[in-house]
Amino acid sequence: MLGELAALVGAACWAVAPIIYKRAMSNTSPIAANTMRSVSTTVVMILILLIIGKGSVMIELPWVAVVITIISGIFGLVLGDTFYMLGLRTVGVSVAAPIVSTYPLFSMIWSMGFLGEPVTIMGFIGTFIIIVGIWLLSRGKDKDNGNQGNDKKLKKRKFALTGVTAALATSFVWSFSILLMDIAMDMPGVETIDDNYALLVARILAMAIIMLMLTPIADRKWEFLKMKRRTVIELCAAGIIANGIGWLLMNYSLMVLEET
Repeated sequence: MLGELAALVGAACWAVAPIIYKRAMSNTSPIAANTMRSVSTTVVMILILLIIGKGSVMIELPWVAVVITIISGIFGLVLGDTFYMLGLRTVGVSVAAPIVSTYPLFSMIWSMGFLGEPVTIMGFIGTFIIIVGIWLLSRGKDKDNGNQGNDKKLKKRKFALTGVTAALATSFVWSFSILLMDIAMDMPGVETIDDNYALLVARILAMAIIMLMLTPIADRKWEFLKMKRRTVIELCAAGIIANGIGWLLMNYSLMVLEET
C-alpha cells in the first residue's frame, strides 16, 4: 500500500509542476527557464543532501550508474524539458500535459525492444486510444473563428502544430530517459532511498552544467540572469516538486513494489 501511495503522490507532483511552469513561462523563454530551473534546483537539492549528512553517498555511487543517470538527464531534462516548456508556452497545459503523458506508449516500445517484454492486445488498444487522443487535441487547437483572415489562421495553426510537436517530442525523449533511469536504479550499489536521491542530485547537477555550457549559444542575451525573483522562485519550486520529490517518490515506489 505504501508503494502505491508513493507512486500516486509522485504522479501528482508531476501534474502540479506544469501548472507552475506555465505561469513562469509567461515571463521568459524555454531555454532561459530551463537553465534557471536546473541551476536553482541543483543548489537546493545539494544543500538538502549536505544538511542531512549524506554528501558522501554521491561519492560512493557506482560510476556506471552515475554515467547512465547523466545520459538520462541529458535526454530527459535538457532536451525533454526544453521541448516541454516550449509546448506549454505555445499550446498550454490543457493540451501539452495530456500529450506528454503518452510517454508510457513509448516506454512500452523501448521495453519491448531493449528488455524483451511481450506485445499484448491491451498494448495495441492503448496505443490506438493515445493516437486518437492526440489527433483530437491537435484538431481542437486548429479551430478558428470565421472572422479571422487566412494568414492569421495559418499562423495560428503553425503555432499549434509547433506546440503539439514539442509535446510529442517530450513524450518520446522522456520515455527513453525513464528507461535509462530504471536501468541505473537496478544496478548493484543503488539499493537505498539515499542512493536514489544522490543519483537524482547527480542527474540535475549534470543538467545544470550542460545548460550553462549551452547558454552562450542558446541564450545569448543571458535572459536567465535577468529574471524576476518571483519567476526564479516559481521555476525552482516546480523543479524541486517534479525532479526532486516526484522522482524520489516514484523510485521509492518501484523499490517497495519490487520487494513485494
